Amino acid sequence: EEVEERSLDKPADISHAVKEQPGIQLQRTSANSGFFNVRLLGLRGKYTQTLRDGQPLFGGLSQNISLTQLATLDVNQIEIIKGPSSTLYGGDAIAGALNIISKTPDRNKTERTVLLNVESTKSFDAGVFWLEKFNKIGVSFTGQYRNQQAKDWDKDNFSDQPKLYRYSFQPTLFFYISPKITLKVSANFTQ
Repeated sequence: EEVEERSLDKPADISHAVKEQPGIQLQRTSANSGFFNVRLLGLRGKYTQTLRDGQPLFGGLSQNISLTQLATLDVNQIEIIKGPSSTLYGGDAIAGALNIISKTPDRNKTERTVLLNVESTKSFDAGVFWLEKFNKIGVSFTGQYRNQQAKDWDKDNFSDQPKLYRYSFQPTLFFYISPKITLKVSANFTQ
């Protein structure tokens, strides 16, 4: 419930859902792109492993690519694992791990969402999400667009909020081979 509520507050990325959790700090790494690192236990962002459905994201590029590129509409829950016990997730997880769990199709539930959001900064978000299961095949599609205008809040002739145009598409197919085996095929395109 909290992930869904925070995602509607700021649908452009999942930063809003993550930053209000105890023990997590977000550190801006690029003023141009608006990227940030997730810091756990006060350690630098490169020591926090970011996972999507248990699979590592970004690798050594976590300083240049960030959670701001992940859409919020298909996020079911966010798991935060703090401390060195999370080294089960690889060498990048010395401070901990952040696992973003996606929604999965359910035979009894079809989900279709259209999201439009306009902010006071003249920024605009539009998103679509579709999730459905047919017999032994499930389908998920997420599409999102962000148009963010540059903003100089303190009037010092430097942009505090970057100008940004971003869109992303993520189609996913689920093949239910047996009750214990599911094959998930997904692609993600972000521009």
